[in-house]
Amino acid sequence: MSDAPSQPAALRLPALIGHRGAALRAPENTLGGIRRAVELGATWVEVDVMLTRDGVPILHHDYNFARTCAHPVNVAELSSVAVAQLDAGAWFGWAWEGEPVPLLEEAMELFAELGLGVNLELKPTPGRAAETAEATLDLVTRGWPDTLPAPLISSFARECLEVARDYAPEVPRGRLWEALPDDWAAEAAQLEVLSVHLWRQGLTRAQVHAVQAEGYQLAVFTVNAAEEARRFVEWGVDCLITDVPDELLALVN
Repeated sequence: MSDAPSQPAALRLPALIGHRGAALRAPENTLGGIRRAVELGATWVEVDVMLTRDGVPILHHDYNFARTCAHPVNVAELSSVAVAQLDAGAWFGWAWEGEPVPLLEEAMELFAELGLGVNLELKPTPGRAAETAEATLDLVTRGWPDTLPAPLISSFARECLEVARDYAPEVPRGRLWEALPDDWAAEAAQLEVLSVHLWRQGLTRAQVHAVQAEGYQLAVFTVNAAEEARRFVEWGVDCLITDVPDELLALVN
């Protein structure tokens, strides 16, 4: 067994996290979607953080606004002022028309209001990994609500987590992989992560136990089917990340 994670391990992941808020119940990565996740019973949410052209952290997943805002322009090409004019709700349904793309700073105020635990997934557009991590961690270290536990900073981008480790080592980190690579333990140790996050497809019981045996908490994404959720709970997975928190809540309590 390798050395346990060296960063503070006081943060314990919840059994369930709402994915992008509650992505099958409300428009993803919006303030309304976060509120909806709480209404459905989530006590934690995961949201994606990207940078606008002028370096402002916003909540958004895709590199482009086409899917969520019917505006086929890249995130990195629009200023925060222009982004504020977009409608991120109409695509999901008429009841959500006018739902904006929120700034991370605005979302932080809502997290405090709702008393939410938060997983911030850094989703850098090409070439902006370090910048995305720096801007996000600067905002988090200066203004994170003191009524909340520190957020979990996660990413598929190793560079983001390297910057996060060096910039704010006290803020917990999680490494995302679609599939567990052979050298995962060495990388997790180098990044000093608290948790490993793996895609549900292809995950095995042996991998779950291997990750936990090395001292890491394990989150699985994106789990929406009850039968699959039950299997992962039986295996001892620490956290399920789901688009439908209302459907899985009873399975993890």
